This record gives sequence, structure tokens and C-alpha cells, in this order.
Amino acid sequence: MAHSRNCPYCGKATLNYFERTPTTCVLACPGCRSLFPVRTTWGIAQELILAGITVFTGIISIIAFFGIRSMDDLRF
Repeated sequence: MAHSRNCPYCGKATLNYFERTPTTCVLACPGCRSLFPVRTTWGIAQELILAGITVFTGIISIIAFFGIRSMDDLRF
């Protein structure tokens, strides 16, 4: 599967797309044999999802730290 960008080094060859893992791929130049690792859309989405989970967990921890002062607050 060819990619539509040209090589930044030689400028003339079309870069070829090779998937390494589900989250990263490699753009390879057939002219000068340069490799450019890039992240796929799914890799970026995974990072955003993990960042959101981390922030959400941190907010819950802060609320729990300041909201529960004693064991009596845990009783219903």
C-alpha cells in the first residue's frame, strides 16, 4: 500500500507503508532506503484513552482523599 507523501531526504520517491504493530507503522523510501516510524490513528487513540483514564482516576482519588475524613463517612 503506497503512501502519498514524498521522502524528506531525496524528495522524489513515494513512501511505502508497512504496518509493524497495530499502533505503529513504518514509511519506507524505496529511493534512498530511509525508514520513518509513525504512529497510526489507533495508537494515538490508545494514548488519549489511557490519558483520560489516568486523569479520571486522579480526580476520583483527590475527591476521595478530601471527601472521606473518617470511617463514619463511609456508613450509609
